[in-house]
Amino acid sequence: MPIESIKTETTDIPVTVYNFQVEDNHTYYVGNNRVFVHNAEKYETDIGEYKGNRTQEQYKDLANDPAHQGSKNPYDIAQGELERNVGLSLEKGGRLKNIIRDPSGKAEFIENYGKGKKWDVKSFNSNFKPKKGGFKLETAMAKIAKEIEIDGENVIVDTTNMSSEHISMLKIAVEEKGFTENVIFWP
Repeated sequence: MPIESIKTETTDIPVTVYNFQVEDNHTYYVGNNRVFVHNAEKYETDIGEYKGNRTQEQYKDLANDPAHQGSKNPYDIAQGELERNVGLSLEKGGRLKNIIRDPSGKAEFIENYGKGKKWDVKSFNSNFKPKKGGFKLETAMAKIAKEIEIDGENVIVDTTNMSSEHISMLKIAVEEKGFTENVIFWP
């Protein structure tokens, strides 16, 4: 990995800090304690300045997941922003229309200003073994089927942390199950 820049800042207490991006894998573990981190910058550049004619408040509201209402947890905040950017990039590309956050917190978004299809974002990770929470086709399909058949929602699959092999397997399984109209693979 090429180092693009090095910056030094003096603090009262010595602290070693690294700021870098990992190509292709936007989440990874850092340090002896294996802290899980995420490169969030990629998603903002995918939508650029696009806000879909929303006010700043409406744009900000898209990142507020009612399921985590009021959470100050940095992971919940980052996850809400990621979900907003997924939804907006799909809206910008014409795959979704006029999304709002689902106020119930069950789905991520409802199209057509709350009167259309409900969409939930699901993420799967190929970077771990299945026993450690990594991708397993049967588990992924069970989660997708539950959203579609039981909860009556559609699914956006965030493929950011999936291998091309796992994405292909999941796309085939989605097609075989007849869910192609209910599932969008992103990005």
